[in-house]
Amino acid sequence: MRKALLFIFFSLMAHTLFCQTVMIFKCNVPVNVYKNAIDDSVRYCIMQDTISERYYNVQILESSPLRFKVQLSYSDGSTSNPDFIGWIDKQNCFVYSRYYRDENDSQYIKLYKEPNASSPFEIIYVAFSISFNVIEFSIDEDSSVWYKICFYYKNKLYVGWVDKYCPFIYDQCEGW
Repeated sequence: MRKALLFIFFSLMAHTLFCQTVMIFKCNVPVNVYKNAIDDSVRYCIMQDTISERYYNVQILESSPLRFKVQLSYSDGSTSNPDFIGWIDKQNCFVYSRYYRDENDSQYIKLYKEPNASSPFEIIYVAFSISFNVIEFSIDEDSSVWYKICFYYKNKLYVGWVDKYCPFIYDQCEGW
């Protein structure tokens, strides 16, 4: 439990300091960290370990068509395992949904066509938290981070931009 609380604390700290934060959603499965954006030269292999409760914080530094350049650090803030940088496939990067609420307290997601609040958007009513695969990011004039995401819900594929999301593996950020 102590590790879980530390993870949440450091995740909140990471979100404050590193705005392009995502999570690797696959647990107990090796994820390759590549040397660059274009070839298959593996630099490291990491794993979100639910047994030992060792997780990585993931900060996106830049983007290529298929991978993100990321800075990885242990969620427990361990200095014996320094941060490192590499490239991971975009298919491994996720955030959880966060919601808007209507007058009946029903929760919904706004899926924007472009990464700005004045862009047209689609409203999608949802009954539970959804994990979004992150495929791109953008920072607007207010320094807000937007993610272009894709996800399946009720047998339909959705693709668009969101401004409300949660990058923490333990928590869907309901009160955040």
